[in-house]
Amino acid sequence: MKLTKLTIRNSIKQICLAALIVVSSLTIVNAKSQELKRSNLTGFGTYSGHFLAANLALSNRDFKNATRFLINLYSEQPDDPVLIESLFLVHLINGEFDKARLFAMKYHQNKQAIEQPESSHHYLSKLFLTADQVKLGDYNQARSHLEKGDDYMIAEMSYYLLSTWINFADNQPEEAIASLEKLQENSFHQIYYLINSAILAEMQDRQKDADIFYNEALLLGGTKLDLIEAYGRFLERTGREKQAFALYDDFENRAGKHPLIDKARARLIAGDKPEPMIANAQEAIAYNLYHIANVYYGAGNYDEALNYGRLGQYLAPENSYILNILSLSYQNVEKFVEANVILEQIKADSPFYTKAQIRIAANLEINGQNDLALEKVAALLTEDKIDEAVHMEYANMLKRNEKYAQSVEYYDDLVNKLMLLTINDANLFYNRAVAHERLKNWPQAEVDFLQALKLDPNHSYALNYLGYSWVDKGMKLEQGLKMINTALVIDPQNAFIIDSLGWAYFKLGRYEEARLELERAMLVSPSNADISDHLGDVYWKLGRKLEAEFKWQQATIFKSPEINYDDLEYKRENGLDALDRRKAQDQMPAVKAENNKLDNG
Repeated sequence: MKLTKLTIRNSIKQICLAALIVVSSLTIVNAKSQELKRSNLTGFGTYSGHFLAANLALSNRDFKNATRFLINLYSEQPDDPVLIESLFLVHLINGEFDKARLFAMKYHQNKQAIEQPESSHHYLSKLFLTADQVKLGDYNQARSHLEKGDDYMIAEMSYYLLSTWINFADNQPEEAIASLEKLQENSFHQIYYLINSAILAEMQDRQKDADIFYNEALLLGGTKLDLIEAYGRFLERTGREKQAFALYDDFENRAGKHPLIDKARARLIAGDKPEPMIANAQEAIAYNLYHIANVYYGAGNYDEALNYGRLGQYLAPENSYILNILSLSYQNVEKFVEANVILEQIKADSPFYTKAQIRIAANLEINGQNDLALEKVAALLTEDKIDEAVHMEYANMLKRNEKYAQSVEYYDDLVNKLMLLTINDANLFYNRAVAHERLKNWPQAEVDFLQALKLDPNHSYALNYLGYSWVDKGMKLEQGLKMINTALVIDPQNAFIIDSLGWAYFKLGRYEEARLELERAMLVSPSNADISDHLGDVYWKLGRKLEAEFKWQQATIFKSPEINYDDLEYKRENGLDALDRRKAQDQMPAVKAENNKLDNG
């Protein structure tokens, strides 16, 4: 069959229709854009190539390159509403707000878009234009753009919250309260109704009402950091320092330590009065867009979290809560470079700064930039003060990079600083135990594992690591087996713990039970070299030698720092029995030497 331009065009059309790529409900493919108009092409196939490349970039969430390809398509079809809207979205997600505004305006001036507003992001572009008019202070224009979307729960929430603050900014307090009251019709919105009611009452100098709303909100969201900050600042400003201290203490007792609380306490001690967390309507709208982004983030819809987070950032570019949710959303779609670009925007005086720098380092480590990651955390260390979070992260990072002796030094600093041991310190002892075990300092490792379990008897990692180590060393086999079983009750789908249980059975000579557990571990983690190696040993003992050799071969492919690959190659060539004999012979001189010491002692 001869290939003509029409044939290729239709083929591409069918391929795209068959494999629609939807990211954040964003695609440049729909029935109308499939016509693939090519009136001014500079070369045969150029349009179709950009079309497919744009879709591929969108499917990979490569929004920078998607923008480039979409612009090429737009240059050929400047009136296509799908392309216009797609360019609005990618510019929004890229944080290119001036360009996003341009395409949002173009979209809502487009005749096709006006006549048939079918797009799922028709509402989002209207919301952007609403935010834009709020920034300009044109509240009538802001109202003209504000619409309810088709996502009922979020549409109601965003519409009434934005209406509230637009009315407030436009000196229409009764209309503001009426809009806010609408949220009470849905229990899902109750927490947001209460928080906004408290902030609104605070701005209107209705202190008693604000206090009532804040307290009711605490009953629903007592560990919401932003709520604690807003109410705490309110208490501090209104001269209720004791209540503020109690609020911060209660938060830390329930949610753990946080730099924001440390900063608030320092402020209280110094007698400084803070500014309100939300100072005006624009900040309130940005704060509520953060709430919507957070709802989507909690539901696992990271693309919409990015959309609404960017809308919030447009109104409040330095808001740490917004920058935090944006970075987390990027991390959850494995866009670690983009996450770091956002995290670098959190300023040094923000309570979120240190955590942001630690997360930047973690993202660098994920991308294989281990030295840069270590440098980033090392820059946070100070000689005169031990920051627990920084010290712990640096020690853990050193351990992950196999710098075990250095990591122990930093763990020691943290242990020496402890006054009263609590369950929260179990991880510290566990991590130091692992570092000691890697340094072959087993006595100290064992002490730390036991201390971790004394503080937290349900620490599944400590139970598993200590139980496995005892079994692997041929020590306390039954006690080790019991520990591993306890860990598995706590974390039943953990492949490492299932592997430990299988290995314990192997060491006890219970090969059939070992097989069942190790095969189950392989189902949970099919590419785990340690499990493959262990299962190979079990198969060998059961006489299934071909399967054993296959599993050992898998272990050479998957790789693991736990495996002695010289031993693995030896048993692949000579069998497990030969390796056992060689190990027994290697141990004989050491046993004889120890016996001679005892005889001469």
